[in-house]
Amino acid sequence: MSNWWKKQNIGTKYFTIFGITLALFVITLSIVFMQFYRLSGNVEKMDQASRQEILLTEMGSIVKEKTIKAYSYQFQPNETTVKQYEEISEHLTTLEENVEGIILSSQAEAFEQYKTINNQFNHLFFNELIAAILMDNEIIVTNTLRQMEVLNSQTIDILYDLRSQYEQMRQESNETTFSNITRSAIVILIATVLTIALSGIIIVRLNRSISNGLKNVVHTANEISEGNLSIGDIQTSSTDEIGQLSTSVNHMKNNLKAMVEEIQHVSQTVTIQSEALKESSNEVQQGGEQVAATMQQLSAGADQQADAASEINEKVNVFTSLISNTNTLGEDCFQASSEVLQSTSSGKELMKNSVEAMENIYENVEQSFQKIGGLEQKTKEVSSLVEVIQGIAAQTNLLALNAAIEAARAGESGRGFAVVAEEVRKLAEQVSQSLEGITTIVNGIKTESKIISESLTTSFHLVKEGTESIRITGDTFGTIHEHIQTMGERIQTMTHNLQDVTKTSKDINMSIESIASVTEESAAGIEETAATIEQSNHSMEEIASSAKNLSQLSEQLNVLVTKFK
Repeated sequence: MSNWWKKQNIGTKYFTIFGITLALFVITLSIVFMQFYRLSGNVEKMDQASRQEILLTEMGSIVKEKTIKAYSYQFQPNETTVKQYEEISEHLTTLEENVEGIILSSQAEAFEQYKTINNQFNHLFFNELIAAILMDNEIIVTNTLRQMEVLNSQTIDILYDLRSQYEQMRQESNETTFSNITRSAIVILIATVLTIALSGIIIVRLNRSISNGLKNVVHTANEISEGNLSIGDIQTSSTDEIGQLSTSVNHMKNNLKAMVEEIQHVSQTVTIQSEALKESSNEVQQGGEQVAATMQQLSAGADQQADAASEINEKVNVFTSLISNTNTLGEDCFQASSEVLQSTSSGKELMKNSVEAMENIYENVEQSFQKIGGLEQKTKEVSSLVEVIQGIAAQTNLLALNAAIEAARAGESGRGFAVVAEEVRKLAEQVSQSLEGITTIVNGIKTESKIISESLTTSFHLVKEGTESIRITGDTFGTIHEHIQTMGERIQTMTHNLQDVTKTSKDINMSIESIASVTEESAAGIEETAATIEQSNHSMEEIASSAKNLSQLSEQLNVLVTKFK
C-alpha cells in the first residue's frame, strides 16, 4: 500500500482523499436516511392513533346524545324527536365505518361487541320504548330505560377502553420517535467526527510529505542559485510530481556542474584570444551593448505585457463565467422563492378556513351548553310539579280515608259511598307509586344533565383555546408570507444586478483583447527596429563581431565560473 501511494501523483492522492471523505459522507447519509425512515413510520402511527382517539371520543359523545334523545322522547313523544334520534344514529354509523376501516385486529372483537350493544340499544328504542310510551305503560317504559342505561354504560366503557389503547399506542410511538431522534443525532455526530478526523489525518500526512519534498527541492535550488554545485543529490523514493521535480533538479545540478567545467576551459581560451582585439573594439562594443540591452529590455517588456494581457483575459473569462453561473443560480432561487410564496399563500388560506371551522364548532358547543342549561331548568320544573302532585295524592288519600269513616258511620246506606272511597284511595296510592318512579327518572336526568353540562363546559373552554391558537397560527402564516414575498423581490433585484455585471465583464474582456493586440504590434515594431540597427552596424561587423563576441564571452564566462564552486 505504501509503495502504491508513493507511485501516485498528487492529483490522484487528493482525489483518493476526496473519495474516502465522500464515501464516509454517503455512509453517514444512508444511516441518517434509515433513521428518518423509521421516524416517519412512528409519526404515521402517532397520527393514526390520534385520529382514532378523536373518532372514538366523538362516538362516545354521540352515544350519550342518543341516550339523552331516548329520555327526551319520554317527555316529548313526537316524530321530531324520533327523526333527530335517527339522524344521530346515521351519523354514528358513518363514524363506525370510518373507525372499522382502520381498526386494529386485536380490537376487532371489542368493536363488534360495541356494535352489537348499539344495535340492542336501537332495538329497545324503536321496538319497545316508543310502543310503551304510546301505550302509556310506565312499568315497561321504566324497565326499558334502565336496560338502555345499562347498555349505554357498556358502550361508553368499550369506547373508553379502545380510546385508551390508542392513547397508549400514541405515547409509545412518541417515546420511540424521541429515541430515534436521539440515536440519529448521536450517529450523525460520531460519523461527522470520524470523517473529519480521518480526512484531517490523511490530509495532514499528505501535506507534510509534499512540504518536506518541496523544502528539499527549494534548499537544493537555493544552493545552486548561489553557485554551490557540490551539494549532494536529493534523496526521494516517490514518483509523484515532487519526486519527478527532485529528479529533474538533480539532473540539472549535474549538467550545470559539467557545463561549468567546460566553460572554465573555454573561458581561459577566449580570454587569451580577446585581449588583442579588446582595445580596438571597445568603443564599438560599448555602443552595441547599450543598444542591444535597450532593445532586449523593450522586447522583454512587450512580451511580459502581452503575457499579462493574455492572463488577464483568461481570468476575466473565468470571472464572466462565474458571474453567469451565479446569475443562473439567482434566477433558480427566485423561481424557488416564488413556489414557496405560492405554498405559503395556500397555507394561509387553509389556516383561514380552519379558523372559520373552529369558530363554527365554538358556536355549536356554546348552543349545546345553553340547551343543557334549559334542560336542567325544565327538570327542576318537573320536580316541582311532581311535588305538587304528591301533595294532591296525599290529600286525596286522606279524603278517601275520611269518606270511608263517614260511610262506616252511615251503615248500610253508606256502603256504596265506601266502595267509591276505596277506589279513590287505591287511585291515590297508584299515583304516589307512579310519582316515585317519575322522581327516580327525573333525578337520573338531573345527574346526566349535570355530567353533560360539566363535559360541555370543559369542551367549551378547550374549543375556545383551540380557536385562539389557530387564529395566532394564521397570523404567523401571514407574516411568513410577507417575508417570503420581500425575499423574492430582493432576489429578483440581485439577479438584475448580476446581469448588468455580466454585460460589463464582457465589455472589459473586449478592451483587454484590444490591449493585447496593440502590445503584439509593439513587439513586432521593436523587432523591426532591432533589425534596422543590425543593418547599420553591418559595416563594423568584422571588427565588432570578433571583439564584441570574444570580449562578452570571456567576461560572462569568467563571471559565471567564479560563482560556481
